[in-house]
Amino acid sequence: MENIGEKIKNIREIRNYSQSFVAKKTGMSQSNYAKIETGKIHIKPKTIEIIASILETSPAILKNFDSNIFINKENNIDIPKQLIQHFMHTTKEILLEEKALLEKKLKIIESVTSF
Repeated sequence: MENIGEKIKNIREIRNYSQSFVAKKTGMSQSNYAKIETGKIHIKPKTIEIIASILETSPAILKNFDSNIFINKENNIDIPKQLIQHFMHTTKEILLEEKALLEKKLKIIESVTSF
């Protein structure tokens, strides 16, 4: 099972971005960014959001990314079916995150307008 750093690295490589490019965009040194990819330092949720944006994806897709689907490292299985299952799961996760954010916003609006 890939950790978040490995997932970030795999997506970065799929996008054909260098570590130095992503590091520069995040405002950190290349050596510190490399530590994220190798799992040597803990990555904060805000940093995950920033890196996901740089990699042109969402935090949910980043967290749920499975390189085996794209690289097919383990065995020769039905990749199209696996891709569909992966994206269905990821889409569900994204929708649940968006629903939670909308519910929070609604509560804030209700609290402001109900005085």
